[in-house]
Amino acid sequence: SLSSLLAQTDGVTTAERYFTEVRLDYAISERFFGFGLGSWKQDKPAGLDHRTSLGLGGGYRFLTGPAHRLSGEAGLNQVAEEFTDGSDSDYTSGRLFAGYEWTLSENSKFTQTLEYLTDLEDSDNYQTNTETAFISTVNSLLSLKTSYETQYDNDPPATFEKTDTKLAVTLVFNLK
Repeated sequence: SLSSLLAQTDGVTTAERYFTEVRLDYAISERFFGFGLGSWKQDKPAGLDHRTSLGLGGGYRFLTGPAHRLSGEAGLNQVAEEFTDGSDSDYTSGRLFAGYEWTLSENSKFTQTLEYLTDLEDSDNYQTNTETAFISTVNSLLSLKTSYETQYDNDPPATFEKTDTKLAVTLVFNLK
């Protein structure tokens, strides 16, 4: 996946975030799966020059549909961060994730995700990410997504906020 966000008010940048992730899943059985992922993120208004993360993990599908899907994941990531104040950090992170999807009709669904990331050496260094979304299919290539995201960093660089929220309407290109 690939995402970018740029917002300005009166010529002043109030939000600028870039994110990309590559993920490979492997089905072990109908319900169990393994995964590997790599990601890169930049969010300079939040004090993050860039964060690179590589991880492995496993998951379980509690509900498999057709209307309701619920899965949970656990894994480990190796994280390297550089901040806009010149400091940096390298650590191993634990990752817990839960995702729920409710198919409302052939062309619409509701999703809810929650992710918890923690530094295994420093318990004060953790983040949570949540997203609540409603997705409507326009055609086989396009969807319209309305979402509300919260990103919480318990130990941000000095002078930066712990919580960042975003309300967005997004045009999604489906490349499947």
